[in-house]
Amino acid sequence: MTVNTYRIRNIIQTFPPQRYNRVMKTLSNSLHFEKSDPARFRLQVLNHGKRYGWRSACDAYKISKSSYFRWRGKLNKNQGKLCCLIPKSSELIQ
Repeated sequence: MTVNTYRIRNIIQTFPPQRYNRVMKTLSNSLHFEKSDPARFRLQVLNHGKRYGWRSACDAYKISKSSYFRWRGKLNKNQGKLCCLIPKSSELIQ
């Protein structure tokens, strides 16, 4: 581990137990999101759609309208938690 990792670990351990658990869960979810290529692709599509509109996103990335709105709905339903964009089928592999 790098020096920064040890420093972060020491800082996090000083948190109260409830806050520590929340921080560790957030870090874990972020790492799972970073490992998932489909989840990063979905976020990229959604960001494009937010900026240029859903039609442009669907045309640019060759996805269906229903997929775009399903991913967007899932992200909104989970209050913006990126780990919800990870496909359930690849979740078991990790």
